[in-house]
Amino acid sequence: MNKEKATKVRRNLFAILIVILISMIPIGIYIYNSANETIQSAAKEMEEKIDRDYLNLDRAKVRPYIGEKVKGSETITMIDTIVNINIENTNQIGKFITINAKNIEEYDNASEELAEVCNLCNYYGIISNKGEFIISENGERTNDEESVSNATEVMKKLESKIVPSKTYKTTVSEVEGVYACVTIEELSSENKTENTVKNEIE
Repeated sequence: MNKEKATKVRRNLFAILIVILISMIPIGIYIYNSANETIQSAAKEMEEKIDRDYLNLDRAKVRPYIGEKVKGSETITMIDTIVNINIENTNQIGKFITINAKNIEEYDNASEELAEVCNLCNYYGIISNKGEFIISENGERTNDEESVSNATEVMKKLESKIVPSKTYKTTVSEVEGVYACVTIEELSSENKTENTVKNEIE
């Protein structure tokens, strides 16, 4: 009799154990999914932070050359900097910096060519027919190796027309915190005089 009771107790305990184990399966799955989501979320945040830091690094390289009155020698250095950034970021969407040229002596006829090659690479926007950078996101534009190489060649042509002794105005167009386009405009003697007077007043 005692043996039967013991067997029955063991069976009951075994049944209870099975029920407990079965009930713990959903809890285990929930814990696993929660942990997995947390890990994925943390990884995504880390990736985004690295990406932001990388973009900020590119901004930091270009920022010193942005201004109302920039020496030609500094403008040349800026173009070299942008060219190197674009080459380093080949095939990385949204990491191409367009150069827009305005009123550059002996370069006006080539400005359209510069706009054309940059428009093929820049994810965030294009240089319009009026010579202005406009935001126009398009996933079909890509900064692949060939496109960046073509853009580099034309940017170097622009660089050869920048005179170290002249003064230029450089402005930047930002999209989502990214330097999407840098416009270089040669200052006329009249503009340079106006800027000099303005700076002295300020």
